[in-house]
Amino acid sequence: MKVINSLKSRLVTLPINSATDLVRGTLLIKGTTGATNLGTAIVGAATSASNIVGILAELHDYSVNGSALVAGAVHSAVISGAGGAAWFAPAGGNPNIFPSRKVELVEGLTLCRIDYATTGVAVTSSSSSTTVNMTSGEQDMDTSFLYASAGEAIGELRMTVSDTTNVWVTAVAFTTMTTAGYLVKIPPLLHGLFVLTVGNTTTPTKIDSTAAAGAARLVQLERHIVRNGLDEMLDPYTHGSLSGLNDLAQLQFYGVFGLCSTVFSPLA
Repeated sequence: MKVINSLKSRLVTLPINSATDLVRGTLLIKGTTGATNLGTAIVGAATSASNIVGILAELHDYSVNGSALVAGAVHSAVISGAGGAAWFAPAGGNPNIFPSRKVELVEGLTLCRIDYATTGVAVTSSSSSTTVNMTSGEQDMDTSFLYASAGEAIGELRMTVSDTTNVWVTAVAFTTMTTAGYLVKIPPLLHGLFVLTVGNTTTPTKIDSTAAAGAARLVQLERHIVRNGLDEMLDPYTHGSLSGLNDLAQLQFYGVFGLCSTVFSPLA
């Protein structure tokens, strides 16, 4: 865990969910609708009291770039069955199609990189097809990434597209887990509650995985996968149906988080 930026004015790249053009200067809030815009930034409505994220710093041209939907084709260039919509990677190899834009954050957060722990992860029950059964599972996990670190689906990475009580649905099926497996849970962008590991003499603080929601007040602004030195932002189109990751010489997941210090800004 380390501080990477603590300036008052910063730009981040976020997936934009909008079916119309948006001009620079548009106020953006956190999407909250499951299976539609959760994990993306949307336009702030005139009567909205939703969480403000930031201000759009460049034109979002819907006719060229499409919309960052949770599941299904964003535009015709998305290859059928790819496992999700392209947010950061060029869909179908078209470098002009990126439904993500630069956003200037309005909060004076300290940005930190925190690695995801790959042990002590969430436990699944018997799961098949595209459903993952949890015990006391956290809700609003649409657009999460799940990595199987142990069990019959070991080495597979999938993205969730919807959830119900204790059941997460992925865009592409895991290998059937007839016995309990273990998953690293990488929650959606703009998610605000996490579980942290306890730092010790050999390992710094990391993001932990539990089925239930955590209590640490962090806001996730980026999610990364590092494969043998190649560092990429997690993208549904590119990474939503990977397998064999456990055979890599190096595999790492980390997030960029805005920290909300309750010492300086008490909850009550």
